[in-house]
Amino acid sequence: MFDEMYKIAIETEKQGFTSSVGEAVFYESLEFANSSALVDTDSQVLIKAFLYCTRTSTPPFKDLSSTPSNFVDQFMIIDQELNRIQNQKIKEQQNG
Repeated sequence: MFDEMYKIAIETEKQGFTSSVGEAVFYESLEFANSSALVDTDSQVLIKAFLYCTRTSTPPFKDLSSTPSNFVDQFMIIDQELNRIQNQKIKEQQNG
């Protein structure tokens, strides 16, 4: 399933999808996956770790060189999605 989601993400970026890649992957994945499988315990723990680290300025690992690259990638995705959501809320408040 995650291989398919990766392919969707690549295609979404190539096509210049107007929303975020995360949102596009989520909605497109509903065509072939159970959405409850996308919000698993590991993902929830990762999001909680991200929030803890950012709110307390605590690094997730000893230093950058000991941080796995996929962990950095996942943190960047979470950060981008949370920023997009925050910006969307601000825009709605300004227009509303």
